[in-house]
Amino acid sequence: MDVFTCIILGILSLDTIRALIAMTGWVKPDAKLSWLIYGRRDKNTVISALKELGFNQEKSDYVVRNFRKLVRDLPRMTGITADNAALQLIVLLSKYTVKFPNEVRYGEEEGSTSNYYVDTMEISHDPEDIKKLRAIMTYLLATKVTLKKDVIISPKGGNPIFARGFADSIHGQLLVAKPMDDNSRITGDNVDTLEHFKINYEGSWKILNKHKKDRAYIIDCNTADGTQLLNILSEINRIKYKCGKSFPLDIQSQVFVLFCANAKGTNIDIKFESHKAELIRYFDLDEQAKQLLLELKNRCITEDREPDCVNEDDLRFANSIMKHLKDQKLWYYSDLHGETANESEEEKNGDSTV
Repeated sequence: MDVFTCIILGILSLDTIRALIAMTGWVKPDAKLSWLIYGRRDKNTVISALKELGFNQEKSDYVVRNFRKLVRDLPRMTGITADNAALQLIVLLSKYTVKFPNEVRYGEEEGSTSNYYVDTMEISHDPEDIKKLRAIMTYLLATKVTLKKDVIISPKGGNPIFARGFADSIHGQLLVAKPMDDNSRITGDNVDTLEHFKINYEGSWKILNKHKKDRAYIIDCNTADGTQLLNILSEINRIKYKCGKSFPLDIQSQVFVLFCANAKGTNIDIKFESHKAELIRYFDLDEQAKQLLLELKNRCITEDREPDCVNEDDLRFANSIMKHLKDQKLWYYSDLHGETANESEEEKNGDSTV
């Protein structure tokens, strides 16, 4: 954890006990550092504390100015690291896995059928779990790119709440792509223009008049067959080709999802390669993996608790799911992350900053 953040968090943690100390009268109001007990609730409180600890005015001002950013950018607040992100994802998904008595269908062109459904959209409505999901996605992107204030494009028919939170976490701009059958989408002749882009991609108005092109990535929490994601990529490439230099985005061919929800059927990697694109994800789920996710969830329900990576039994079970996925060649994160048995600390800490 950043040393300045540790210091400030330590200072602010005194709030929970200093009122009790003040009531006892043990510390006189005019004593040195007595303001830590009796309080001045403004930035001067923190600055004064830092000075007492030996920091100069310039450094103290810097810490106060950047405090909110320093805390927000700490992935350790979620307990998720580059090394455990994939296992954390397995445990989190188990919590939101449900089973139906009969097969259900989801997806677009080809459609997918399963007795199981992993409801990642529901994760977006849990304040703590959505933080974990954002951190997990950040580590996935960090295997391929250095994050900056990029543009994030996500399908409206996907998980735009998650995409909004992720874009905000990297201080980027979110564009929400309307699906092809959306009634609010404009169609007609000569549709691949900036005017159509402005309407069909919500949030795009702010980027249209920029002089510098923004780097843009297409993301979603998961995909079944990749149709929505490839529709976006194909359409934006057509608009970019037609508009030339006036198009404000540098669209990347790498598309990111946390996992592929359907491991059977058409090889999704070949499908993306045919569009000169690459689908980056942690793993694909087959039916047995979904069954194991539900089993992990049910084991926790019998103990009246939720799945948690801190629990040793849950972690062992998550590792068994990981082994199954690796045995079935459905695991991709090891290769992306450069995971080896003797991985150095430098590699572990390489591109893992949120």
